[in-house]
Amino acid sequence: MEKNSEAVVFLEDVYLNKTSIGAAPVFDKQSLYVKKNASGVMGVHAARDFKARELIISIERDGTLNDLRAFEEAQGMLSALGADKHFMDKEVLIALAVYKRYLENNQTDILFSTVDVKNSYINTPMAVSKRVEFIEFLYPNDKVLHLSAEFFETSIRNIGLDLDFFCLCYAYVRSRVWSAAGLLPGLDAFNASHGATANAYFCENFYRKYCYYADKDIKAGEEITWNYNQTGALATFVSYGYIDQSRQYRCDVDIGLEPDEIKKFVNVYTKCLDAARRNVELSGDAFFDIYKYSFTLICPGPKIEVSSKISEIKYSKNSYYFLRANVRVKLIAKENLEFSLFSPHDYENHIGSYGIEFEVRCIETMLNALEQTRNKCEERIKKFREGLLGSQCDIQPICDIWNYAYDNWERCLILIKKLIVAKNADEASLLISEHSGQKTDVDSLKSFLDRTLLESPQLELVLAKEILSEKRFI
Repeated sequence: MEKNSEAVVFLEDVYLNKTSIGAAPVFDKQSLYVKKNASGVMGVHAARDFKARELIISIERDGTLNDLRAFEEAQGMLSALGADKHFMDKEVLIALAVYKRYLENNQTDILFSTVDVKNSYINTPMAVSKRVEFIEFLYPNDKVLHLSAEFFETSIRNIGLDLDFFCLCYAYVRSRVWSAAGLLPGLDAFNASHGATANAYFCENFYRKYCYYADKDIKAGEEITWNYNQTGALATFVSYGYIDQSRQYRCDVDIGLEPDEIKKFVNVYTKCLDAARRNVELSGDAFFDIYKYSFTLICPGPKIEVSSKISEIKYSKNSYYFLRANVRVKLIAKENLEFSLFSPHDYENHIGSYGIEFEVRCIETMLNALEQTRNKCEERIKKFREGLLGSQCDIQPICDIWNYAYDNWERCLILIKKLIVAKNADEASLLISEHSGQKTDVDSLKSFLDRTLLESPQLELVLAKEILSEKRFI
């Protein structure tokens, strides 16, 4: 190979006259090589120094296995589905092409030159991520996901494929595909890192090539890694099989609102959510959906950096406000209170139009819902471990995520409830001292909160400061 100023990938068609995925990429040995890293996993390492922003490797767009190409290659399989074939997810289509290639090419295809699909994904969360029983385990109240999983399993069986092996192919795709590009042979060999430890980033450049660039100076011998950028720890675990403690941790809370019940209170919800749109920066995940009645509480992961923690706490506050808003509507209806008293400002304020005692009942209802949901989770975990839900994988990391999130929110809600009923600033100062383990008094309470939230921001103290300001204690 001639020496080149940048790493290159050589591709050639393997499907005769079809425009298809290329042959095995060849890393420029002057730039890159593959070996096991400190964790015993094969990874791409730098053979020379790279400067920040320097191109590490690129691949032509035509060298990808995308959903359109996969749809063409899998036509023989898809014909069994009739019109339903047009409703298949992009990743499922690519997995069908992978399944077909795996069987037909006797594992000589580039896609399988470094991966043993059968043994790499068995008994992992990726292998069951689309199965009905696993979806019911993770998201018991999300009817949309349940229907999607049922459609997935029914379709694969109707095509006549081995569902268990197809799920392994799907796991392979889920853990290696780029949503905008499909499968990129060679580029999928780069391992994940996160936070400050990642040293590369991935993008599409102006020449419609998919590229890795150095995010910082990289020394020869260093492994090249990038941030897979999943939205939360649970999503990272289900997609890639490892926990990222610098991601959001999430837990569901079922407050027992059925969609039919919600329709009675549409006007109240509209008021509340209009206020939310005007005053709160929302994430797509946090926004209220009347067809779901399991609400997600978010908290920053245990090892998230302080610089990122502040923005993560904003998402956490949003999830708290949305759950509280729905609990308030439920209580207003249950206690036959006047809906006309409900104000959009009640979304923002911890003490709204219905008074302190009502707000305390709201928090107690949230704590109740949290405890009941947690008990349901423990029942599901027990059934899953006993094999009553079918396919198995190691779910301990999922339990760790849930327990961490539930513990955080329980501690937070208990403090909020106590502060709402605090009679004066002295009582509030004592509550903050007991909670934080650091002594503070009325005179230093505001400065203590300001300093703590700057140096080590915590969700419950952010909310505590809002309550104390609202009650004019600080």
